[in-house]
Amino acid sequence: MLDTHVASIDPAHALLWGAEAGVRKLVVPMTTTTSDSASVVRIDRHMRASFVAYSDFITSLPDPHYQLRMPIRVVVDQDDDHYLVGDDVFMRYGVGSTVAEAKLDYSCALLDYYDELREDPDKLSPDLSRDLELLQGRITVTQS
Repeated sequence: MLDTHVASIDPAHALLWGAEAGVRKLVVPMTTTTSDSASVVRIDRHMRASFVAYSDFITSLPDPHYQLRMPIRVVVDQDDDHYLVGDDVFMRYGVGSTVAEAKLDYSCALLDYYDELREDPDKLSPDLSRDLELLQGRITVTQS
């Protein structure tokens, strides 16, 4: 018998589950079986094999000429055999066969985006100017 279970989210883990966007409960498909002595509840086998996206942080950049002033929050997800890392501010993403590779790919994509925005800031649209300003507040460029 397939059923669902609604679980409240612990406020200590609210950021992990996206409570900042108003999510307060997690619905999990479950199967219920009954034995002679007790009712046994287990997570459905299809859910057990699936990957749950989670929040993580980029804390460093691959180029020594760039330093992060503060971590950048990203979401780690999985699609088939690859991990995807992306953000909802700059709309950049990275892909890799491991989470570490995907985070590195994301960091490189973010630096490429930052460099492109810095090339000719006077010609940027208001949205791109906002992205440049946000990135300048998060990334310090060091001299070699």
